[in-house]
Amino acid sequence: MMPAWYIQNIQTIKQDLNGYLIMKNIISILCAIVFLFSACSDNSGAQSKKDHVWKEQTDAIEKAKEVEGMVQDSADEQRKLIEEQTQ
Repeated sequence: MMPAWYIQNIQTIKQDLNGYLIMKNIISILCAIVFLFSACSDNSGAQSKKDHVWKEQTDAIEKAKEVEGMVQDSADEQRKLIEEQTQ
């Protein structure tokens, strides 16, 4: 049978270890959060809002929308001409 002081020391050590592990996890989580926020911050003040990673792709989409509008207008005119000729 173990003495009472030995059991109390073991319990105290377990509590200290649990507290240490919890604190270690909290510190790890806080470091990860700080890292993520610092990695996602936009510190480049010289870069305008229109300059971004997908600028070429968004420019191509805008140009395609313009071309689509022109094609639609041309198709409407052609449709009108065909209707006029059939009447």
